[in-house]
Amino acid sequence: MNIFKLFLLFMLVTNNSFSNEEFKIVKEIELKTLNVTNLNKMTIEFKSGKKKVAKNKAIKFNEIVDICDECIAEIEDTKGNLFYLSSYDLNKQINNQQALLLFNEKFSSLGDTLVIGEDELSKLEGNELLDIELGSITNVTYGLNSKNWDTKNKNKYFKPKTLVFPFDNNTTRWITDIEKIRILKRKAK
Repeated sequence: MNIFKLFLLFMLVTNNSFSNEEFKIVKEIELKTLNVTNLNKMTIEFKSGKKKVAKNKAIKFNEIVDICDECIAEIEDTKGNLFYLSSYDLNKQINNQQALLLFNEKFSSLGDTLVIGEDELSKLEGNELLDIELGSITNVTYGLNSKNWDTKNKNKYFKPKTLVFPFDNNTTRWITDIEKIRILKRKAK
């Protein structure tokens, strides 16, 4: 009985100390203004077994979010719901199975040769054509551990502004309709 009381006291003190912690915003990212031009973009084909589930453009989440040891990520969706990810979820030194942020981008028609015709030379000025073509050089296939990909689930999860954890056994951590990402760090006491 004394061990139970001691354990209960420990849980109350621990819970109270964490609830009193304050965080400051280190970085805030709005997805509608995120510039993906200089990021390593991938064209990813997601498969379940041998069946294709979806094909999307994606960025490794840690390329836009540099999370520190004492930080957490607060993710807000378009409905104002807040989701939290720890540094263990996102730190590539701890977890090499990285989260992916799906986004809306033109798909490349790049084959094994890049041919630029006269009518496309005008697009080179702003590098629009090269951004599209070179942004699709990395083509990856991920085998999803989660199953039962019916049309409803495909439409729900494989769309722009979705954070995907492709190696998870289910979609519990997947976040859709992301609007903002905030990196929060514990304030020093």
